[in-house]
Amino acid sequence: MRRQLEVARRRRGAFKIFMSLQGGAGTIPSERAARRHAEGFRTYMTRFAEWMSAAAAGTDVGGRSGEELAYSLWGLSVAFQARAGAGVLDAPEAELRALLGMFFYGALNARS
Repeated sequence: MRRQLEVARRRRGAFKIFMSLQGGAGTIPSERAARRHAEGFRTYMTRFAEWMSAAAAGTDVGGRSGEELAYSLWGLSVAFQARAGAGVLDAPEAELRALLGMFFYGALNARS
């Protein structure tokens, strides 16, 4: 996560273009590009879910599948990166800890 934050900081302009494409197929200029984007995203998420399943093996993850965990962390990360790319993170390190706290412990950050 820290590496993503640093990349977003260093390449803010490119990251803004990347984030603008996340609006869905309607924001991509051609049907071919939209298909390629969707296929790439599916491949990425499939690999991420497989990695998450392997990383979580033998760990109590509250009955969540690797796919659920991967999509949850991806969603939180996209929101965090959008804020970083927009330059609205007042304390990036604190916000990163909050993001990871939400992922690992829930929105209330309850460590039970």
